[in-house]
Amino acid sequence: MERVSLRPSPPSPDTCLALPRGGRFHGGTVIALDVHDLAEHEQRLRRPDGYRPPACLRCGGSRLHVHDRRHRILVGELRVAQIDIARYVCAAADCGATWRVLPAFVARHLWRRWITVARAIAGGRPTSSGAAVPARTSRRWRARLASAARQILHILAHHDDENVAKFASVAGFDATRREVVELFTAGRVLGTHGLEDIASALHVLEPGVRLM
Repeated sequence: MERVSLRPSPPSPDTCLALPRGGRFHGGTVIALDVHDLAEHEQRLRRPDGYRPPACLRCGGSRLHVHDRRHRILVGELRVAQIDIARYVCAAADCGATWRVLPAFVARHLWRRWITVARAIAGGRPTSSGAAVPARTSRRWRARLASAARQILHILAHHDDENVAKFASVAGFDATRREVVELFTAGRVLGTHGLEDIASALHVLEPGVRLM
């Protein structure tokens, strides 16, 4: 006899996590999927083309000029409190979109490194290089991961990598976001960096939709 799960459906995610950006903005953020640590980030910044996007995501133009650098504060980081973020502007006269390139290890909108976020939601103690994440913030992050993953699974199901699409279908559309992270991490799908790999993949496939 088939067993029927009595687990209630997870709650819907916060609105800020679920709104695709589409073409509402004149530029935006590009995630450097292969930059997972500060050393690689600093090497990229030293090269003129280290972070230059191959094409404008708005118009497809192939000429993007260095625009400037912006400082990004990493909250709670004692050793690295601030990093530079490169920005590029499209040279097309009828475009001019500006793109900031964020390394994958920095969590968009959370103002911390993903490793700090992962430690906080796991209940781990801060290391000597960082301060404790406030309890209220940790609770908010855990609540977001406990929310429904239906939208992000639908997005990942359209990934070019067949393994990613397969795991998205295996997870089931009643899974929570935490369950998706655990499944993909255990299977080493998308990479070995857990939260940051999944969050980055979502941003590439559907800018504006966030993991947490």
